[in-house]
Amino acid sequence: MLFRQFCLFGSAAVSLLIFPILLFAQDPTVPSVNEILDGASRERSLYLSEFKDLISKETKNLIIYDKNHEVKKRRTVISTFIVYQVGTGDQGIAEFRNVRSVNGDQVEDTEKRSQDFLNDIARSRNSGKELAKIEKESSRYDEGLTVSGMTLFKAAILADNLRPYFEFSRDGNDSINGRAVYVISYRQTKPSPFVSANSKAAANDGKTTLIFDIGVDEEANVKVDGRLWIDRNSFQIVKETRTLKAAPKRSSEYFPAAETVLDYSDSDFGILTPTRISFTQFRRSRNGRGEMKDAAVVLEYGKFERATVEVKVVEINE
Repeated sequence: MLFRQFCLFGSAAVSLLIFPILLFAQDPTVPSVNEILDGASRERSLYLSEFKDLISKETKNLIIYDKNHEVKKRRTVISTFIVYQVGTGDQGIAEFRNVRSVNGDQVEDTEKRSQDFLNDIARSRNSGKELAKIEKESSRYDEGLTVSGMTLFKAAILADNLRPYFEFSRDGNDSINGRAVYVISYRQTKPSPFVSANSKAAANDGKTTLIFDIGVDEEANVKVDGRLWIDRNSFQIVKETRTLKAAPKRSSEYFPAAETVLDYSDSDFGILTPTRISFTQFRRSRNGRGEMKDAAVVLEYGKFERATVEVKVVEINE
C-alpha cells in the first residue's frame, strides 16, 4: 500500500465571500468567520515562507491493523528530518529524511549515504526528478506506508484556489495547552479538481492540491471535511483535523476513508511548527455498517533548528 498526501503550492488570487455567523455580527469586538480565516491565511503565508532550511528529529511509527482492530505489525523509524530546498530560487521545498534507526537497530553509514545522496541531488537540474528521488530515499524503510508532504503546507484548504470549495462555520472558543483559540469547522460543498484520491486525475497546474493516494476507487467521489483551531491573538493555526470521505460511484453515501490530525507548537522562528501528525486509513467492514482501522502513520518531531550546510548530514542535537 502507498499512502501519500501531499500538496503542490502555487499562488492564485481567488476571492471568497463567507457570511459571518449572525450570533457574533452584533459584537464588534468579536471577529467574523471571514476575518478569522483572513488572519489565519496571512499566518499560513508566513509559515510557507519560514518553514524551510529547518532540521529536527523525527520519530515515525508505522502501524498495520488486523481484522479485529488489533495491531498486526508496527515499525518505528527514527530520522534526522530536514526541510530541504529543491533546486535554486523558488522552485519548491521537500521533506528529506536521513534514516538513523529502524526498530532500535542503527542504520550503517548514514552520514556517508546522506552526503552522497545530497551531492547527487545538488547536481540535478530537474526539480521533478529531485522530488521523486528525495521521497524514495526518505521512505525506503516504510514498507509501502509512505506519507509525504504533511509538514509543508499547513491548512491547505485556506489556499486561494481551494477555499471557494468549502463552507466554514464557527464552533465557538476553546483552549489548547493554555492557548485561547477559535474553533472553525469546514466542509467541502462541491467537487474540486484540487481534492483527489487519484493522482493521475488531480489538477496539475501548480496550485495547491490535496492528493490522497490511498487506493480508493478511482471513480469514487471524494470530499474533505475538518476543523481548525486558530489562536485568538496571533491567528496562527494550532491544530487541524482533515477527514477524507468517499462515496462509491452512483452513490450519495459517503464514509470516512482517512483522517489526518496535525498539532503545532511554538518555535524560535515566529511560527508554530509541527509536533505530531497522525494519518489513519479506514476500510469498510464486511457488512458495510462501519469503518475499521486499516493502517496508520504517526510522525512526532522534536525542536526545530535552523539547518546549515554542515548539519544537514549529521546528528541532530537532542
